[in-house]
Amino acid sequence: MSRPELGKPKTGQKVYVYERTNTGHDTIAAKITKVGRKLVTIETSGSTRVWRMRMDTQKQADAIGWTPWFATLDQFVYDQQHERAVEFLREQRNDVRQESPWFEPDRLIALAELIRAASGEKEAEVAW
Repeated sequence: MSRPELGKPKTGQKVYVYERTNTGHDTIAAKITKVGRKLVTIETSGSTRVWRMRMDTQKQADAIGWTPWFATLDQFVYDQQHERAVEFLREQRNDVRQESPWFEPDRLIALAELIRAASGEKEAEVAW
């Protein structure tokens, strides 16, 4: 299972914006407020934060260098599954290097599931 595609965004659709922090990234719940031909406008509740993001890259339109990006609910669930797989593999002291064929996100998730199954562990459920 690969990361789901964006599809056609809709006004009012719930999305998650990832912003970089010193220790990783923050995940901010938001919604799409405007859909254009190439850009979407995303706002948090109360319009305290506003981003204009490109639909082709899902990244902030006017940023230079590192930039915030957004994900739909399906993409967010996939990203969380990938993060849990990476964390589990680290806990098991499995260092999957970038040149390894297991480094791809789908393969990392599969590897974590194989190791969990062999050890009899179950994956933790996502708390919403």
